[in-house]
Amino acid sequence: MNIQAFPKGSPLVHDVSTAVLKVTENQMTKLLKKWFGDSDSCDQHNEAAVTSDRLTLDSFKGPFLIAGISSTSALILFFLKFLYQNRLMLSSQDSVTQKLVAIAKSFDGFKDDESKRVSPDATVDEFVSADSINNSPAISIFHQHEGILTTEPGTQVRDSIELVETTVEPGTPVKLSKSVKLSKSVVIYTEVLFYIVIAKTDIKIGVILDMETSTGKMRETCISMAISEFYQQHENFTTVIQPHFRDSKQDDVQAASAAIDLLKNVQVMGILGPMTSSQADFVIDVGNKSNVPVISTATSPSLSTKDNVYFIRSVHNSSSQLKPIAELIKHFNWNEIVFVYEDGEYGRGLDPYLSDAMIKIDVKIMYRFFMHPLVSDDWILAELYKLKTMQTRVFVVHALPELASRFFEKVNEAGMMDEGYVWIITEVLTSRLHSLDRADIDLMHGVLGVQSYIPRSNKLISFEIRWKREFQKRYPEDEMAELDMFGIWAYDTIFGLAMALEKIGNETDNVRHFKRENESVTDLDAIGKLEMGSRLVPWIRNFRLEGLSGDFNIVDGELQSSVYQIVNIIGKGENVISFWTPKIGISKKLNNQTQGIRAITWPGDSHVVPKGWDIPTSNENLLRVGVPAKGGFVQFVDANTDPETKRVVVTGFCVDVFNAVIDVLPYAVKHEFVPFVTPDGKRLAGSYNDLIGNLSVGKYDAVAGDVTILAKRTDFVDFTLPYTEAGISLIVPIKDERTNAWIFTKPLERDLWITSECFSYTQA
Repeated sequence: MNIQAFPKGSPLVHDVSTAVLKVTENQMTKLLKKWFGDSDSCDQHNEAAVTSDRLTLDSFKGPFLIAGISSTSALILFFLKFLYQNRLMLSSQDSVTQKLVAIAKSFDGFKDDESKRVSPDATVDEFVSADSINNSPAISIFHQHEGILTTEPGTQVRDSIELVETTVEPGTPVKLSKSVKLSKSVVIYTEVLFYIVIAKTDIKIGVILDMETSTGKMRETCISMAISEFYQQHENFTTVIQPHFRDSKQDDVQAASAAIDLLKNVQVMGILGPMTSSQADFVIDVGNKSNVPVISTATSPSLSTKDNVYFIRSVHNSSSQLKPIAELIKHFNWNEIVFVYEDGEYGRGLDPYLSDAMIKIDVKIMYRFFMHPLVSDDWILAELYKLKTMQTRVFVVHALPELASRFFEKVNEAGMMDEGYVWIITEVLTSRLHSLDRADIDLMHGVLGVQSYIPRSNKLISFEIRWKREFQKRYPEDEMAELDMFGIWAYDTIFGLAMALEKIGNETDNVRHFKRENESVTDLDAIGKLEMGSRLVPWIRNFRLEGLSGDFNIVDGELQSSVYQIVNIIGKGENVISFWTPKIGISKKLNNQTQGIRAITWPGDSHVVPKGWDIPTSNENLLRVGVPAKGGFVQFVDANTDPETKRVVVTGFCVDVFNAVIDVLPYAVKHEFVPFVTPDGKRLAGSYNDLIGNLSVGKYDAVAGDVTILAKRTDFVDFTLPYTEAGISLIVPIKDERTNAWIFTKPLERDLWITSECFSYTQA
């Protein structure tokens, strides 16, 4: 049975269902006693009571008896069979001792099989063929042309066997075969010194980005520039990153497909990306399976670098920003907040960490409002009106720019950017405000934001100039994008990855391929495992360098955070109002003991610090709740008209429960009960189906009463969770058969037991 029904698609269905679960059992018991009295309990008979006594040896008398009889019978049959097979031996004229020895050997049935072992002592000479020299990192001095190696001018080659120096004329071809033995280190002699020439080894690295977005293009430019500039600064390095770019097209499935293609067909030794947490979730699992490092900018703390050894987070974990946010809330003595987040891997992952952070400062999360990226604007607006009825006025928003821009447009439409409101946005949105339209930023006037602090060094300023030229060169038709911290971190990541690859460069020739199974059923099986992955990943999970972002320090696969800045969005720009460090906390200036926050412009262009709460705004229209008033079972619901006040008085168990549920809701819902009766008020105006029909056409906003959930009714309205159920019960006597040794035979019939025993004897 259900007592609440709402029009199809009503946002109240979810909240009321949740509130039903929050109504305590004690409250429900009191309401049941109020309307139905104490329920009579059935008499309990001790002799039939079923308890949870421990099992004893007597409990298994039957199975032990059957097992003993079966084993003994099998042993006797085996012994008789053995004697029959050896009857000739027993009837021989040998002595008793000889017979016993012969019977023992026959019983044992042991046979010595000499194993053949071959341990040849051979020496295999290593011959250097054209292919091996071409792949060797130690012989870049040769150039291969149609299977013939030619030398550079002035090259001298030492024969490794006869140790006779052979002078080679410029351009003279050297043919290699098994009859010629050359050392794998070719020595070049100069007037004074000699050098060992090392060839460059290309290391394939996959890069998965949203190439159609300005953010993706910005990061692609940073990565390409980092590869080029790193090897210009390190010409002596023997390994070179060869990037293979793939477009994820802002789709989780496309990102997964790109990762499988890079691993299966290209056989990359690492993957940079994807950009978002939802895309990275599957790719990280594939990286773990194939032993390939995945270096991603996924910020969700639900994607753990501790649980995923081959996952490296090259940006800050979004949970690290909660310390400055918590201190900001504590600074203004706000006691309640509402958490607004995007429904997905990115948004949900922060929720438990925010709860812990708020508990530490004794702040309550009064409500959690989550939005799916594809939700309609009308739905957002309806939810905001519900939030407006709450007394809490402090909101923490954790959403990506695309959804956040739509959300704040509706916030303004709902009148919730007025004086008294507080809006705090998280790091990703703050750092990517430049990707929004100017009009969208203007709608966020007075909002506070938190983002990582990157010092403005001369190195960074110089890079920004080069980056702008390179971006315009690559994308001349696109509007000029802006460099953000994610692009800077991508640049530093390439430097760290290149140095890690160089440290194991001598191993890459032999173990950079994938070990695959002979038969692969799926694409994941066909990928195999990167043999060098286990040796590469420790160098990537822990490294430190002084990069464009300053101190770029990755520990246990995660970029460490240190300094945050708090900004105030004013008009179409942002103003830094304070810094946060672990040692000092919030301060007006960096590395300054002066704690506090600079002047803030709040929503509504106010300069008065909001108190964080307000008296809830009453609904202009009351929620009209239809009730099936009728005679008979008035304990469930009853409606009467007061003869003096002419007001309708609605009572009953269903009505009391409805009021209890409304009280549990985190926002105010003013309502009135409207009886479903004839104009004279003496009888029901129709059937329960008619009542549901009136709800579906808008005559009521909700229905409360003893309404049963039926399949055809769900086509027109939405029901909340039920809290009572009707059914048929039977009272039957209990026969305790636990003391019966043969109780275990009950599940199987006699024929099946006989068949099983026959099968057991046959096997014996």
